Amino acid sequence: MAARLPRPGSDKGTWGDVLNNFLEVEHQPDGTLKKAADIQTALTTAQNAQAAANNAVQLADLKPVATTGSYSSLTGVPTVPTTVGSLTDVTVSSPASGNFLGYDQPNSRWTNQPLAGQAALASNGGLENVWINPAATGNITINLSNGNVFKIILSGNVLLSFTGAVNAKACAFTLHAIQDAAGARSLTWPGNVLWPAGSAPSITSAPNSYDVYVFESLDGGTNWLGSVAGQDYR
Repeated sequence: MAARLPRPGSDKGTWGDVLNNFLEVEHQPDGTLKKAADIQTALTTAQNAQAAANNAVQLADLKPVATTGSYSSLTGVPTVPTTVGSLTDVTVSSPASGNFLGYDQPNSRWTNQPLAGQAALASNGGLENVWINPAATGNITINLSNGNVFKIILSGNVLLSFTGAVNAKACAFTLHAIQDAAGARSLTWPGNVLWPAGSAPSITSAPNSYDVYVFESLDGGTNWLGSVAGQDYR
């Protein structure tokens, strides 16, 4: 007889057996489900399948993998620059030994430039740029942004001023002051130059005379310490 539930008003005296027969179809004698293990296995399998689906990579999204050729031969991939010169914000022209990449702010580009003239080198005597005024007269400004070595040939009386020093940095420069063929030109120092013993030197007045002076500031140019390196070189 097929297992069934007891019928109300019938199965008198046998309803307990009928109910037990019905329960025994899906239950063990201890009351657990006969297929509990199968259900748990099916649940675990379903959960694993869902996790795998969530982490799966769609084949349609994959790009081809090259086994021969180069990266640039692939389609649908960005171009990767392989040299500095191919970068859009870098211009390299005839690079040579001693060049470096310096930023050209007006053109928003990096360009190769010779290091000589940009910094004192550790060889060949330093190779520093020399700022020259071949006919200095009137108000002359020594601007450290132009370099660390300055040469002025006086063609008239000169009143000097210094600018370009950076605060909390040691800033120094050398000044070569030369009389022209006429000579007797005066050179007036800035008022913020301090001299040994408080005595400012006078430039040599003879025609074509050659003097050298050294200046240093540690306070951004508020004060300069001046020294005579030598006068009347000949």
